[in-house]
Amino acid sequence: MPPGSLHVNVLQAHRLRDSQTFGTQDPYCVVKVGRAVNKTKTHTDGGTNPVWNERFVYSLQTEEEVEISIWNKNQLMTDDSLGTVRIPLMKVFTDGHDDVEAPVICPKGTARGVVKIILQFTPTASPASVQPGDGRRPSMNYPAPTPTLGPAPSMNFPAPTPTLGPAPP
Repeated sequence: MPPGSLHVNVLQAHRLRDSQTFGTQDPYCVVKVGRAVNKTKTHTDGGTNPVWNERFVYSLQTEEEVEISIWNKNQLMTDDSLGTVRIPLMKVFTDGHDDVEAPVICPKGTARGVVKIILQFTPTASPASVQPGDGRRPSMNYPAPTPTLGPAPSMNFPAPTPTLGPAPP
């Protein structure tokens, strides 16, 4: 896969599995691309429809998928897995972006809920492949300046005249 930058915007989830016996669950996401891992903030009392709207940037070399694990934050016990999503990057490599609504696969293998994310990819250009004006870096081919409508006004002002004595009444 091409090297470049991948922007992952984790928006929200809907109809997640409810693992909380009492109260409302507090979901968060762990986003993994290759060996790089980031975690969203916990949406306290987000329940089964949390909203994160967090963006992460990854430097890609050979990675081919994004893995998102959704967890319920627990205070006294270990956090509960609500499910996982694996998103192949082929579409974002070809189109430059991908708006994804993917099913969340629960630990028991059933789909429960969906997660919404936006992926954007910018390839790293090799110096030999970049041509002036190709949109990947500024071109130095600027148009010629347009002629003015006459001479520019002079900025030379006469020197002030010294005053001799008090001003007349």
